[in-house]
Amino acid sequence: MTYDNPGGQPRQRPTINDELSYQGDGDQHSAADTLAAHLGAFLGGGYGSTGYKTRDKKGHYFWGGFDPKEYTAAVGLKFLRDVIDQNITFWKMVPDTALFTNLDTAFRGLAWPGREYVLGTDKAAAGVIANLPAGKWTVTQYDLIRQTSEVLTRQATRMFTFDVPDSRATLFHFQKNSD
Repeated sequence: MTYDNPGGQPRQRPTINDELSYQGDGDQHSAADTLAAHLGAFLGGGYGSTGYKTRDKKGHYFWGGFDPKEYTAAVGLKFLRDVIDQNITFWKMVPDTALFTNLDTAFRGLAWPGREYVLGTDKAAAGVIANLPAGKWTVTQYDLIRQTSEVLTRQATRMFTFDVPDSRATLFHFQKNSD
């Protein structure tokens, strides 16, 4: 995992994964593969970069002439970046899923304990439980593939149970309401 250090303590700096996923013939990645990879890097406490590659050193990433119509993951990656930049205090978070129970091993999460939590996955699931600290919480679900967002509740307390839709890249944001 990108956040492991000797002694098992999270690193206090991000990991950058350049060339995380290329959509196109070069790596045989779909747009959904690229979006899922970037969500995974974020949930591991890192940053990813990417481009469009038709084959070795022939894609837009290497020689310019970028055409976003060919690189369909670009719209979803912009959606992910906007979600993170506008809503998530990621620089205060570390990889952690201790708040949640009934998780598949495909789930990853970030925590700013007592204030904000993020959970993401590429698998559908029913009955996931967030054991929230005291207070009221707003829970928002983001589907990166469909580029949709939905506030599930603005009044979650204590044990909040929710389902994860069938999508390759789903992100849940739990943010404590003002005291």
